[in-house]
Amino acid sequence: MSSPPSTSSVSPSSATVGSAGFSLTVNGSNFVNGDIVQWNGSSRTTAFVNSSQLTATIPASDLLLVGSFNVTVLDPSSTLTSNAQTFSVTATATVTNLNDTGAGSLRTVIGSVSTGGTIGFSVAGTITLTSGIINITKNMTIVGPGAGIITVSGNNASGVFAVTAAAGNPVTISGMTITQGKATNGGGLSNATTNTVAINDCVFSNNTATGNGGAINNTTGGTMNINRTLFTGNSGFGGAVFNSNGSATTTTLNMTNCTVSGNTGNNATGSAGGIVNQISSATGTATATITNCTIANNAVSGTTTAGGIIDRRTTGTGSTVNIKNTIISGNTSPNTLTNGTGTSFTSGGGNVIGDNPTGFTGTNDKKSTDPLILNRGGLTGV
Repeated sequence: MSSPPSTSSVSPSSATVGSAGFSLTVNGSNFVNGDIVQWNGSSRTTAFVNSSQLTATIPASDLLLVGSFNVTVLDPSSTLTSNAQTFSVTATATVTNLNDTGAGSLRTVIGSVSTGGTIGFSVAGTITLTSGIINITKNMTIVGPGAGIITVSGNNASGVFAVTAAAGNPVTISGMTITQGKATNGGGLSNATTNTVAINDCVFSNNTATGNGGAINNTTGGTMNINRTLFTGNSGFGGAVFNSNGSATTTTLNMTNCTVSGNTGNNATGSAGGIVNQISSATGTATATITNCTIANNAVSGTTTAGGIIDRRTTGTGSTVNIKNTIISGNTSPNTLTNGTGTSFTSGGGNVIGDNPTGFTGTNDKKSTDPLILNRGGLTGV
């Protein structure tokens, strides 16, 4: 009978939550070609080096929860499994419960984490806010374990997050659902600072603003970078996102690989079911760049509105929306609208627009074209 595989160490033996995937080296003895490295009992792609070493591909998805994880080696031919080595996923500070306040709560951890620190989670479920909005006052990275694993709810009583840090304090939020926020501006998230905020792999659902940006409000010189995120069921002046400059500032919105579907504008003049990009001061600019996105099935009514995206000027010199490889269709007509001198849509090509707006003459742009999609909510960002 063959000897069971035996492990003596792994390298590396730890990683910070939210790290990129990597190659794990497993050292030991009695390894044979065909042995499989397992992560908490789940098989990972394995390469045989020699009888005392294997390597395994550990994907980034294995590094989204803080905790200790067992690494073992399975010999499929004998069904024997080795002893375990411990791999640690760490963070500067960890959310350990679903409470609104107190030790280990998201609110307390955000308030106490060191500047530049990384926050991780060791729990799954819904955090319901009962003490109002959570203010983010310093540079930090918040790494959620996934939009289907952790949810932060404003309980339809308050906004969820507001970035209020002084200039020079970037913030990153990833891997969570932000829902049922209710605020004057930015039901899910408001950034009224000059900081850069990155949102990755999130879901914003059923957030409400009585003013601007049902899900996200980005103003006063901020830069908002949103990647692989779904917006659905949000409502406000800009049902999903409102992007606008402040005096003498440049405010920037970048959205890549996102879905904006099933959101509702608040029907005021100049609103949009999906996204509002607006210049509203005599100096400064407001620029939005939309790449590889789907903006569909959003609704608004009223005068001078757009179901999908509006680029508007209330004062100042103008604003620009750059769009590339994006579907804008099935929204309340018109899908897109420019409103005011100096506003414009600039096409990078590859867009499919459900109606026939001016512009959009880039390479492979298709206007008055049905992209043959149904409600795609959930296909992106989860």
